[in-house]
Amino acid sequence: MSFMKSSNASAPTAPPASSAPSLMVGGTSVEPGLAAPASLSPSTGVPVLRSEALFGEHRELLIQHAQDTYRLRVTAQGKLILTK
Repeated sequence: MSFMKSSNASAPTAPPASSAPSLMVGGTSVEPGLAAPASLSPSTGVPVLRSEALFGEHRELLIQHAQDTYRLRVTAQGKLILTK
């Protein structure tokens, strides 16, 4: 039995480049919009995102904003600390 590669198959294409800041989760870049808010705050309409959705199994992550990188980490007491 022989297999032939289809000449009509298109090569995979890379997603379009985004100028929006990316989110680093556990050393992996996450494209903007993938960590969508679970809901909106009823009183303010501001998006609400659970920290568990950001951190997953990790205790810290890096956030790239403009030209700067910030570190967001969970302390031993369960509080969040953001540093530049």
